[in-house]
Amino acid sequence: MSSPEPIMEQADKFIDPYVDALVVAGAIRSQEVERAFRAVPRHHFISQIYLPPAGPNDRGFRKAPWNPSAPDVAHLSLIYSDSPLVTRLADGMPMSSSSSPSLMAEMLELLLIKPGSNILEIGTATGFNAALIAGIAGPAGRVVSVEIDPPTAEQARMALTAYSNVSVLTGDGGERERLPKGEAFDKVIVTVGAADLSPAWVACLAPGGTILVPLERGGSHALVTVGEESGQIRGKIVGWTGFVSGAGTLSTGHPLRGLAMVPPSEMHEKSLRAGLGQGAWMRTMGVHADEVDFYCYLSLIDERALWTPFGSGLVEGRAWAAAGQGMLRWTGGKHLAKDLERAFGDWERLGRPSTADWLLEFHPTSTLPRKETRWWVRRRFYDWVFRLAADCT
Repeated sequence: MSSPEPIMEQADKFIDPYVDALVVAGAIRSQEVERAFRAVPRHHFISQIYLPPAGPNDRGFRKAPWNPSAPDVAHLSLIYSDSPLVTRLADGMPMSSSSSPSLMAEMLELLLIKPGSNILEIGTATGFNAALIAGIAGPAGRVVSVEIDPPTAEQARMALTAYSNVSVLTGDGGERERLPKGEAFDKVIVTVGAADLSPAWVACLAPGGTILVPLERGGSHALVTVGEESGQIRGKIVGWTGFVSGAGTLSTGHPLRGLAMVPPSEMHEKSLRAGLGQGAWMRTMGVHADEVDFYCYLSLIDERALWTPFGSGLVEGRAWAAAGQGMLRWTGGKHLAKDLERAFGDWERLGRPSTADWLLEFHPTSTLPRKETRWWVRRRFYDWVFRLAADCT
């Protein structure tokens, strides 16, 4: 068995180039986040890796021959790349992962963690993110990380033994009784897809604190910063991405939807007037910004909305329509294509609002009459009210 010294010598050859790439890409923008990424070895937190199907003949995820005690160059190269790594399966599907380093860096930059901060993390997974947070918060800071899956929590706890300012709790991080009693947190970071904002996070937020949470909309997630202003819970969309969906309180409560694959002869397509596929490239989604901007609007007005491999979509059973890359595609009848074109036209008439143009308010469910707003989403704990920033000035 290799000793820790040779292992780190091997890993050191990968760490600096991978961090340099994150800096060049703009995911890492501060010295504090950069120092943390250079100091915390990602491979130390990866105990197993499940690789996705490589082709149409592959059946599900397969376990990689990764040995943490004797790492090989090929797997170190994968770990020190900007790739998400599936680390646990449930019923053959991902239930826990290590997010792509660029996404982790983006979220840590958005949090603006200061030395000595008290941080709550929901979704420990491998523990790598908690270690990064601890490095930024410093020895005077504290990190409490909550993981719902007991084996995952225990594995992370073992990996974090050298981090004295990190505590890993096992339980449903959306429930107040699972969080430290009477403790206030400067920042709350949620690293799983959440069906709703949890009142528990709002209750334990220190004055002036921030919650950063991926809120689920049709299979993808709006990354939202949330805080309290004059007694009102307000939020702003700061990104869009995809996470492993949370369990327990955070679960959407409905099965994952997907597209029914059909032969080319049953698929129809035509060019979208005015098109999509413009603006900045969004690393987290692999598309141009305007495609996500339209999807954000579509997810507000239609519960059939689903992010698809072809872009923004509407799904009804096996019938679907999707708009992206300048094309409109559909199968199973043209009514969904017409509905999607109508929504696209409405979005254009609004001036093609971007994700950043929306402001959110969170009202306890059923306390706000629907007539008060044009755009809203009802969830378990809160009604999410969306308003265009231009209308609020």
